Amino acid sequence: IVTGTRGSPIATLVRQLGVAHHRIGDGCPLFDAGGAMVSTRVDARAHGVWNRALEAAAALRAKLPDVDNVSLGDAMQRVLADYAYESDVERRCVAWNWANLEYAVASNLDRISLPHWDQDDPHGIDGEHWLLPDGYASIVRRLAEHVDVRHE
Repeated sequence: IVTGTRGSPIATLVRQLGVAHHRIGDGCPLFDAGGAMVSTRVDARAHGVWNRALEAAAALRAKLPDVDNVSLGDAMQRVLADYAYESDVERRCVAWNWANLEYAVASNLDRISLPHWDQDDPHGIDGEHWLLPDGYASIVRRLAEHVDVRHE
């Protein structure tokens, strides 16, 4: 997945080389454990809960005395501990947001520093996200197409 295409050198290569890609749209319905689609109301509510929890966790940075020893996971657990979920589906949707952030940072949130977890945000690349069906290797294969490599 190419995350952000505006000004991205990877996106430029994909375009120039004609590498197959698909735009990932904004609509991403969630499906519950039983296979039923989660209502947009519950999904939006859970997403709002998650974003407010992230903001509250970020605010803890200034309040905690030994913040360097606090993980983002610990802070999020503190913030969400007293939240009254409307339903089990909403709770699972918030858990999905948790897992999605773990995917984005490539680690368990209990191993991510609260003070520094979002330090790269100002350097992010905006724009569409693309799926490369043949993976990033498709870029390398296209770059190597006319390169004459000889082994003796």
